[in-house]
Parts: sequence; structure tokens; C-alpha cells
Amino acid sequence: EAKKYSNNMKNIPETIPDITGFVELDASIWKDERFFLIAQFLFLRRSVSYFNPFGFLMYGNMGEVITIGPWELKDGNKSIAEKLFISALSNLKPKSKIFLDVPSINKNAEEILTKYNFKVIGSTMFMCRGKLPKIHFDEIFSFTTMGSIG
Repeated sequence: EAKKYSNNMKNIPETIPDITGFVELDASIWKDERFFLIAQFLFLRRSVSYFNPFGFLMYGNMGEVITIGPWELKDGNKSIAEKLFISALSNLKPKSKIFLDVPSINKNAEEILTKYNFKVIGSTMFMCRGKLPKIHFDEIFSFTTMGSIG
């Protein structure tokens, strides 16, 4: 499905790489087409760890903190998820304040984050109107959000 967006690529700033892989994986997890959301976050984050075609993690500054998201893995692969996470952490200052929003159902994400001394500081309620699509929350390690700060 992402191939139909290839004509839209000329509208995205040249600093952003081809995002077809991100869009295809995201659509398979969310059961929705979120091309422009992914493109915008890639532009805002500017930092990506990518393990083609299995997953990706975007991160970057949001004010004085680092936010991580989206962070998505095909089949919820914990090993690859952790490699992406370590890759991102290795590019950050050791004392960086980092926020991310994790689906509570994703126990692999919880285990990885706990291992690296992250703590739960709040919760977010996922809501929708109408029938909930069959979203693969176990493949979402962090939502595409502002890290619970905005």
C-alpha cells in the first residue's frame, strides 16, 4: 500500500529518507494509513534506528527532553527491539531525560525499559470511537507521541 504514496515523496523535504519501509510496517501494525504522521515525526525527530524490514525507532529532542516514538517491531521481536533501543541510547548523553509512551500490554517493551532503569511515571488511556481496529499493540514499543509532555 505504501507504494501509492511514492508520488507524495517529492513533497517531503529532501533531508528525509525514503520512508516506504516505515509506512508499510506502521500500516501493518495499526491497520491504518499514517503516511503523513510518520513523515512528520521523521522530520521532527531526525534520528532513527532502523532494522530493515523488521522495525524502527525514532527519537529526538522535544524541548529539554528526548522523546522516543514511534518504536515499532514486526512480530514484537524483543531482541531486535532491544538492539534498536541500545542504538538510540548510545547516541544520547548519559544523563538525558527520556520520555516514551508504551502500551501496557507490551510486556517485551516493559522488560527492556526496566532493564535500563526506566520507571512508570504515569499512564495514558487509549480511546477510540466506534469499533477498535485490530491494532497489534504487542508490536508497538512506544507510541508516536510527544512523550506524555504535550
